[in-house]
Amino acid sequence: MLSSDPHAWLRPIFARLQTHPAFRQFAPSHQFEQLLRAVEREHPAKAASMREWTIDNWAVEERAKAEGDPTGQVRRFEKRQAG
Repeated sequence: MLSSDPHAWLRPIFARLQTHPAFRQFAPSHQFEQLLRAVEREHPAKAASMREWTIDNWAVEERAKAEGDPTGQVRRFEKRQAG
């Protein structure tokens, strides 16, 4: 898969998780934990590096992509300005 999004490989895994009705009701931290467990089954090394990510950054980027900012640049900039 060729993409400018370095995390594009996560999309199919996240999409599978979203097919479970309860998943959408989980808090972002719990969604991330579920994503991490799913990644760990398929990509143990990538899951290990994901443990270093912060849930805040992940949630901000996912929301930005859902709102039409696929790179998450606007949200990251807004977060830097606010913090």
